[in-house]
Amino acid sequence: MAEIEIKDISFSYGKGRPVLIEASATLRPGINLLMGPNGTGKTTLLKIMAGMLQPQSGQCLIDYHDISLRRPEALRRVFYLADEAQMPLPTIADMVRLHAPFYPNFSEKRLWENLSDFQMDGTEQLAQMSLGSRRKANLAYALSLGVDVLLLDEPANGLDILAKKTLNKMIARSMTDDNIVVIATHTVMEMEHLFDAVTFIDHGALPLSASVEDITGRLAFVSTDRPVPGAIYSEPGVGGYRSIVRNTGGIESQIDYVLMFVAMAQGNAATLVNIINEKEDECDGID
Repeated sequence: MAEIEIKDISFSYGKGRPVLIEASATLRPGINLLMGPNGTGKTTLLKIMAGMLQPQSGQCLIDYHDISLRRPEALRRVFYLADEAQMPLPTIADMVRLHAPFYPNFSEKRLWENLSDFQMDGTEQLAQMSLGSRRKANLAYALSLGVDVLLLDEPANGLDILAKKTLNKMIARSMTDDNIVVIATHTVMEMEHLFDAVTFIDHGALPLSASVEDITGRLAFVSTDRPVPGAIYSEPGVGGYRSIVRNTGGIESQIDYVLMFVAMAQGNAATLVNIINEKEDECDGID
């Protein structure tokens, strides 16, 4: 069962300001949402997890193995698909022949299934395809590699509505009980039913890394006609208010990722994290 341990990682580009500052989190099997404001280090963190960047301090361990050492036995367990990634070979069929053998759990059956869902056969010339079509081909390939850790940076960029629905189906069927998928995306609402856990990055730190179950066990996301007294965060919306409150009454709700993002980004991160990490809720919620 895969596990990613991010231990006190700091990173900066040259002499620029630090991008990550003693960032720490543990990611376990499931589909993990990595979210945060633009420019806060999401792509940098993904590249560190892939072994493509070395932190100035700290470690990224995959099952206790330091990925920055770039040992083949560790690298073949991880695949990073960048936003607007360019595959190094002309076609996906060429990737299967020359690249896929590096990944022991690659499934040719799964690849053709994925390509078929996108109405492709793998012989298309990637350089001659539109951004959206090239993205589909790259995703079909990445989701067939069977890696323990799959890192996807804005995977839905360039996809139309139908292709995004197809992508969600592909991600869900590629999952096992043991592997980790980390998705950095701003199109959260189109993928919100996929996520098992959330990691929030801001100002170089990882203030929140928790399962969806833990978050909804401590917090409730509610819509009401009037402002909720004592709400942790609230904002007016169409027909009323959307609020985040303590969940002390077993309220069943789904995470409103947009509301949570805004609340975290506008200075409520510490309060939300403290509540999520509490062993028992001590404050009243709403009925």
